[in-house]
Amino acid sequence: TTNGIFEHLDSHRMCREALDVISYDSYPNFAFELVEDPPSCKTLNDRKWGNYLSQVRSVQQPFWVMEQQSGGGGWTMDLLCTMPKPGQLGLWVLQSIAHGADYISFFRWRTCPFGTEMYWHGILDYCGEPNRRLLEVQEIIRRVNQLEGLPGSRYEAEAAILRDYDNLWDTKADRLHQLLEEESSRWMYTAASCLHTPVDYVYLSESSRLEELVPYRALFYPHAMLMDRRRADLLRRYVEQGGTLVLGAGSGRKDMQGHCVTEPLPGLLGPLVGAVVQEYTLVGN
Repeated sequence: TTNGIFEHLDSHRMCREALDVISYDSYPNFAFELVEDPPSCKTLNDRKWGNYLSQVRSVQQPFWVMEQQSGGGGWTMDLLCTMPKPGQLGLWVLQSIAHGADYISFFRWRTCPFGTEMYWHGILDYCGEPNRRLLEVQEIIRRVNQLEGLPGSRYEAEAAILRDYDNLWDTKADRLHQLLEEESSRWMYTAASCLHTPVDYVYLSESSRLEELVPYRALFYPHAMLMDRRRADLLRRYVEQGGTLVLGAGSGRKDMQGHCVTEPLPGLLGPLVGAVVQEYTLVGN
């Protein structure tokens, strides 16, 4: 399969029940699509594709990249972006490998001269003649062949961002939750990337075990509004083992049905936090 990290989809369950290996389509040049503003971008431009690759890695490691961008373009009606600059193809391949990809397949060999994707350039142009991008791909292969011991290796991080599908899906129905989650997720990864700090994504579920958390010195759980006793107990035991847990605003506000709890906030997380929220507000303009 070729996959994105799509909304409203439990990718972990899909991989567990239906796939032998998960793959991803990596198109970092979307950062330079005509609707973007790269000179004022605060989210790392094409570097932010490391964030998406890290999310794929949380599902399965190692993973594959079935479509690694090799040219510019887009659809005839949308997603128009520039041709990769000299050196960018190699940069993006190493970005994928460094974040856990074990297999790279370029999209595509030769550009199709008709149809919706006729502007999606591959390695070769319409004419099929050798060009600059082909030479760059050959150089990429030479460089990758010099990297020993990478197949099957694992990305190592001592910090992780916690997520769960219940809270992610709640952001689609709750505008306040959405505002908090989007801002925190964007800036936490940006900060980690700028500091060159390896970071994982870890998804909590009903089957999550303490052994999955203790390898990390620090866990960041941005806005766990939906909380149940099992997850609260798991987090408590992680902290008792010596881990550092950072919780964001609104944590513990709801039960798993999305109802606001009637005990003092942060609800089930109160004993873990050791504090009571006495007053709160949305920060206005």
